[in-house]
Amino acid sequence: MKDKKASAAIYVFLDPGHERKCLQHQAEILYSFTRRLFANAGISEGMRVLDVGSGAGDVAFLAAELSGPGGSVVGIDTNPSVLETARHRAEDLGYSNISFLAGDIRSLDLKGSFDAVVGRQVLLYLKDPAEAIRSAIRNLNSGGIVAFLEIDLSNGFVCIPPSPLLEKMRGWLFETWKRARVEMQMGLKLRKTFMTAGLTEPNMQCDAIIGGGNSWEGYKHAADTIRSMLPVMTTLGVTTADEVDIDTLEVRFRREIADTDGVAMLSTWIGAWSRKS
Repeated sequence: MKDKKASAAIYVFLDPGHERKCLQHQAEILYSFTRRLFANAGISEGMRVLDVGSGAGDVAFLAAELSGPGGSVVGIDTNPSVLETARHRAEDLGYSNISFLAGDIRSLDLKGSFDAVVGRQVLLYLKDPAEAIRSAIRNLNSGGIVAFLEIDLSNGFVCIPPSPLLEKMRGWLFETWKRARVEMQMGLKLRKTFMTAGLTEPNMQCDAIIGGGNSWEGYKHAADTIRSMLPVMTTLGVTTADEVDIDTLEVRFRREIADTDGVAMLSTWIGAWSRKS
């Protein structure tokens, strides 16, 4: 969810085609993290769920899985074009209990009440994430669930044995996020954000994208992320297309880790869930 009033950050995925492919592949990797978060939070059959910053719909689809045919999901995003993608995907997947609305959570007139409010990788772009949560829970029932999963880059992008290429990628990514004013520690800041928004003390979980060997999906994920961010990387003067050599990046990364029998840890993901008091 990104808009010029609420966001202090530059949205780092400027290539729409690669962005959507990248985020959908990322959704596959994050599926188990997100599903466990929502299940632990208590999202279950028959609930009406609000998905904030829905994008191409992956989180909404997962929420619909858990709420079942007796429940429903409303996904909102400020980008109408990405919601068209979400609607087509929902239709193709056979979801009849998901709807998508374009608008700003702070001003959108939502009909009816909700049992849960969820989101993934959305708060890090906002100037005031607690304000966004306060706006999102206006239509949340008393005792309703709030669950968000956010990236945290405090300890990410490390490898044993050390990987020179991973170090380069880490530098490109971190410097881009820094210059784009993205909150790189949003995961660790979820607790304070929840408490500032007036929620009860949250429960928390931590997961990481980690692996090695020849078949690990992390190589593709890292290369796809950099491919999607490359336009903003070059615009902000972080690196050049020649230096990145994006078409060979995945192969080079795989070779460097697999040939040394290494293990690489990419991003860390922190989830928090709480209730409206």
